[in-house]
Amino acid sequence: MESVKRLLGEAGLVVSAHYLSGPFYDPAKKAEIFAQAREKIDSLHAFGARNMVIGPPAAPAGVSRMEAIRAMAPVLTELGRHARSQGIVLGIHPHLNSGIETADEADAILTHTDPEYVGLALDTGHFHLAGGDVLSVVKKHGPQLNCLHFKDAVRPFTRPDFFPDVRELGKGEVDVPGVMRVLKELGYQGWINVEQDFTTMTPGDVLAGHQSL
Repeated sequence: MESVKRLLGEAGLVVSAHYLSGPFYDPAKKAEIFAQAREKIDSLHAFGARNMVIGPPAAPAGVSRMEAIRAMAPVLTELGRHARSQGIVLGIHPHLNSGIETADEADAILTHTDPEYVGLALDTGHFHLAGGDVLSVVKKHGPQLNCLHFKDAVRPFTRPDFFPDVRELGKGEVDVPGVMRVLKELGYQGWINVEQDFTTMTPGDVLAGHQSL
């Protein structure tokens, strides 16, 4: 831990968030999940960060996706309440190839959890490839946004590999400037992580392309 903190300081970097996933729909796994969460919270405190990004598990076999989401909700609310008591904020992260991908699924988990303790950690690329309207979800759930991953992409998406659909910011179909305008209107103060999963451009070319945003 101390070595990592030293290296981050030397590089001028800070930690924005930690990622936690697990079978939140399974009551038998609750103690294990909370133990992992406590480790994440301790680590976030050590690094001076406050965001815990919740990666949804794959949908369980034999259960509808919406049933699994409803089963996850109370555990995530309880986890969010515990995290908030420790100064940590929880954000659900809709992700391709997981149990929460689409706009309807994102709406469902945010409806069935307590908004005081569970927010939204949106990935613009994943949400777009899952068929969602990124600008609409930012407007609709703006008050619950607490972490953002900026990614650009083009449809259609063919499972399971989304790398061929990823583009540099401004070169895909996501209205990134529009999202930025809405975030400014909302007074958003959280993290925006630019994620570039795949590119054939140099870092300089990518940076130059971002200037227009």
